[in-house]
Amino acid sequence: MSKIKFPTFGKPNKDAASRNEMRLLRRLELLKELQGRKMRTPEIAEMFDVDERTIREDLKALKTGMTHLGVRITLDSKSQGGREHSFKSTVHPVFLALNLTEVLALLNLLEDASDRELTGTIYNRLYRAVYFQLTQYAKDRLKGKLAKEYETDSMTNLLEEYAVETSWQHHLQYLIKSGRNVPVEFTGEDGSVRNVKIIAVRGARVTLQEEDGTEHKVSYKDILINYGDIEYE
Repeated sequence: MSKIKFPTFGKPNKDAASRNEMRLLRRLELLKELQGRKMRTPEIAEMFDVDERTIREDLKALKTGMTHLGVRITLDSKSQGGREHSFKSTVHPVFLALNLTEVLALLNLLEDASDRELTGTIYNRLYRAVYFQLTQYAKDRLKGKLAKEYETDSMTNLLEEYAVETSWQHHLQYLIKSGRNVPVEFTGEDGSVRNVKIIAVRGARVTLQEEDGTEHKVSYKDILINYGDIEYE
């Protein structure tokens, strides 16, 4: 297993500020490394080349919730049959290397997209995620230039599995990401149910791809997807 290397800040064993910075970097990197896979505490400790006690402190902090750039980030954990917990992350840390003009352009795009029929809920959440990372100075500079402004200054990440279970728009987007073949009923043609991939959403239309490669661009209203029968994987 490859190990994660970090830069050294000052004198990490004596400088509290340096230790805090190293801890923050390690926890953010941990969120990335747990993307798409489950790992146990000893495996994580080996990857980061630190003792298990240090990793347990990191995992405890992330399970409770760590606030960074105004967003509260949490980690998911599961125990199977009383065995040691495994941990996974559905957080993609995004830190904006943008100037304020570029941030305004991005927010305007997300603002416009938040009214879309099939993806508006997701774009609205993306808008909020970016907005909440702004400093008060930036919010003051942008005041009046955005239709959507929020008084609260905190936000929690939405675990992917939970998002899929509670939002059909997230479930639809998840099916695009996963590339899975799922049963879709074509109500606009012969009404038959076929296994297809949902490969794109544009406006109120979706692109479906059958197993032989045939594609259909249809209105979302002309198909039926039973999300309740499609489990998150």
